[in-house]
Amino acid sequence: MLYRSLRMRITVDGVTHDIRTPMAFVAVRPYQLEEYGLPGAEIIRNGEMVVYLAPKGGRLNLLWTALKVLKRNVQEDEDYTMLTGRNIVIETFRSKRLVAWDGEKSWMNDPFHLRMLQNDLTVIVPANDTTKNKTEDTTKA
Repeated sequence: MLYRSLRMRITVDGVTHDIRTPMAFVAVRPYQLEEYGLPGAEIIRNGEMVVYLAPKGGRLNLLWTALKVLKRNVQEDEDYTMLTGRNIVIETFRSKRLVAWDGEKSWMNDPFHLRMLQNDLTVIVPANDTTKNKTEDTTKA
């Protein structure tokens, strides 16, 4: 049985690609790519996202590609197409799609707008604790 390819329009930094693919994977963490020997980790470190598009084919082809990823033996153009950019819009021409992200699945409205935000994480740390290195005498009543 064939796994039906989706018709997608993917716009990356203003350049539009009309594509048929059964799966698109967007990577934003370089360690994910390094773990499986995929190219693109440096691209992500430079502030861009990487989109991997599976070639047309059935479920068996997707399974075969997944096994090749696990064995760190995938080849660009043969097993996937790679797009990179800071602003990505993915249109699937449906009002909603079931999307898997970070181990979860949820229905999301089409089109999908993705962009890499620079320096957008705010980390709050406690102020210097002046009592940290002092000892208290707890024996007094």
